[in-house]
Amino acid sequence: MFGRRIIKGKGLPRSLGAGFSRLKTLREKADYSPKIEVTEPDVEWSIEFAERFLNQMKVHLESEGKI
Repeated sequence: MFGRRIIKGKGLPRSLGAGFSRLKTLREKADYSPKIEVTEPDVEWSIEFAERFLNQMKVHLESEGKI
């Protein structure tokens, strides 16, 4: 739903949708798996992606005059 409404609907890069899905999968594993091993590369990627996502959303919202 997020990808369809926000990414496709607003013409944002597909990489944002794919990355958001990957983050969601990692979060669900952490929530529902009794034993989860999170690797350092997963953590580093997650932080970098979150920063990139927030920056791109800020630019998008500014371009629409929403902030």
